[in-house]
Amino acid sequence: MSEFQKHLDDELQIVLAIKSGAIEHFELTAPDSHIETGLAHVFFFGERVFKQYKIVPDSEHFIKGALAPTEKRFDFLERDFTLNQHFSGGIYKEMYTHERIDGSVKFVEYKRTSPHVWFEMERLDFSQNFHEQLLRKEVTDVQLFELGYYTAKLVAESPVAVPEGVNWYQLAMERIKFLEQFISWLPVEYKVAMDDTDCVAALKQHLENHKKEYESIMEKDLVVSLDNHDENIFFKDGKPLFIDVVPPMQSWWYGVPWLNLANIVVNVETLLSEDSAKIVEAGFMDYNGIKELPKKDYAFARALAYAISVAHFGSLPEKAAVAELYLERCKKIKEWL
Repeated sequence: MSEFQKHLDDELQIVLAIKSGAIEHFELTAPDSHIETGLAHVFFFGERVFKQYKIVPDSEHFIKGALAPTEKRFDFLERDFTLNQHFSGGIYKEMYTHERIDGSVKFVEYKRTSPHVWFEMERLDFSQNFHEQLLRKEVTDVQLFELGYYTAKLVAESPVAVPEGVNWYQLAMERIKFLEQFISWLPVEYKVAMDDTDCVAALKQHLENHKKEYESIMEKDLVVSLDNHDENIFFKDGKPLFIDVVPPMQSWWYGVPWLNLANIVVNVETLLSEDSAKIVEAGFMDYNGIKELPKKDYAFARALAYAISVAHFGSLPEKAAVAELYLERCKKIKEWL
């Protein structure tokens, strides 16, 4: 048996043991529920949640290195926990290694070299995330301002720095490549509709038109880039918090500062109003001590965020009506750029 197959077999047995309640620690019995996502197994025990990232060979996943038992996986897991703990305001509690011993699962201190890692988290009510609040029109101006302000503040205080040798042109080009991949996986009606907007072509042309300028935007001008769309945002004690903020694609880990703002603003513009979106922008600018956003660069960031929103919501049949709203705005991207 290969080492990789042994890891897969151990993972399967660990999942089965957890689901049966064969757990030695935390006074846990069988979980209330278990869900399986593309990346992880998630177990719910009352108000406590544990997430176990899957082990997937590179040959079976488009995100190379993040899920296979390699150094890249270990880097991803540590980055994921560190940033999520920071941006979630403590919702992410602890990181453990777990082992299967005599049919039971035992938790031990985190070991970097183990592919079997659990994140402990506080349970959140997903019916109260920012996306659902926007759909119900239950968002206040104070929340919107705080959202922009704390997005900027938490990014500025990030415990992870941007490495040397990256530039915005390269990173943006990689984003567009992934965007094209995601669009290709959409139902045919969305693929055709996105082609009709010419928005991806417009994004590419914008990049080429400003290639030298964007190549000059290096690490000192870049920040940690988040997967901070509205479904990953919650409010606790009046302050916003963010979960699942680390995209598995390494080329999406850094970007220009207003990219994090644009991810939120497109949600607010689409599901609430443009005036409400300006309040988010005001909070962001207030923290940064600026009076305006860079028109050209911010337009590109918003265009990217709109196209990615179609790729996301268009893949969810239950969100077809929402996807249509974003698609309608993608028709205007050529005008912005």
